[in-house]
Amino acid sequence: MPQIFLDRYRLEQQIFQILSQQKTERLMLITGNYFDTLPISHGILMAADKLNIEIIQFKDYSPNPRYEEILSGVQAFMEHGCQGIIAVGGGSCIDTGKCIKVFSEKNRKVSDCFLMAVPTTAGTGSESTQFAVLYKQGEKYSVDDPGILPEYVLLDGRNLKSLSDARKKATVSDALSHGIESFWSLKASDNSKKIAGEAIRSILTYMDAYWANDPIACEKILEASNLAGQAINMTRTTAAHAMCYKFTSLFGLPHGHAVMLCLPEVWQYLLEHLDDCRDRRGVRYLSDTLKDLSQCLGRETPQEAVRFLKDLRKQLGLFCPQGITEGQLELMTDSVNIQRLDNFPIGLKREQLRKLYEQIVRGEK
Repeated sequence: MPQIFLDRYRLEQQIFQILSQQKTERLMLITGNYFDTLPISHGILMAADKLNIEIIQFKDYSPNPRYEEILSGVQAFMEHGCQGIIAVGGGSCIDTGKCIKVFSEKNRKVSDCFLMAVPTTAGTGSESTQFAVLYKQGEKYSVDDPGILPEYVLLDGRNLKSLSDARKKATVSDALSHGIESFWSLKASDNSKKIAGEAIRSILTYMDAYWANDPIACEKILEASNLAGQAINMTRTTAAHAMCYKFTSLFGLPHGHAVMLCLPEVWQYLLEHLDDCRDRRGVRYLSDTLKDLSQCLGRETPQEAVRFLKDLRKQLGLFCPQGITEGQLELMTDSVNIQRLDNFPIGLKREQLRKLYEQIVRGEK
């Protein structure tokens, strides 16, 4: 079923209609302590009160949700007999909702739970993807299931205004990375590249105004993040994402910060190894793709685009942690799931990954 995007100008009416149609008696609301300050809160609470719906709140999830937290949410969902989930928050909140939904449905052997996603950050695009991320014993795992694609989505730029500058910069970096990685993915198509290109251009157009909380820019950046999510849902991520997760689990960096540490160096590697292209469409196709991608970034050549990303990373203050040891570099290299690199147009083995990490951490030689 195609996703239904809610109109924020008819928000209360639409939420009331959805909850009525779903015949909901108990609803799980996944969110943080900020919920009461958001525009959607009144619509949900009003509809629930009019329809006599019991709301079960779940807040016990981490910025990088853990497997144990998901199981706790599943237990609460099933004990209360919930029939739907509304996840209002960033990517971790929405991923938590998606995992609770799919795990609960598998336990109950039914598929009657609806999911509404309301992003309050502009980065992951999780509201329009069929996968979610969780951590078990410090290791990152992905859930990939068509059943967790949210049925309903609300994009409301007003939700972004209270974000800190650091949060904005990290999440926008994630959205930009989604657009870029989707563009060169082995699974890229003309359609996915069109969507990814639109997302990239919009992010760069409205980024500066977004830092200043311009309301139009907030709307445009949120829409761009969603487009990047749609693109990555078609193509999946590639090497930059595969390499970034230990920066988060070892050093506590936000995901978007971590992926931006890897993205320019991964692109540079692509440029230096075009002859190793394994895309069935050939070297010429890959070279042209990187040129087209550069133009989406407003740059004439891929080399200029790589330099632009490095400068942007510095401008945003997304620096690499200091004092990373040789042992940590080895751990990071060994942590990369080689299967996750299958979508990258150039083959990467352990030796190349180790050199890439060295370049990212130690800087350009």
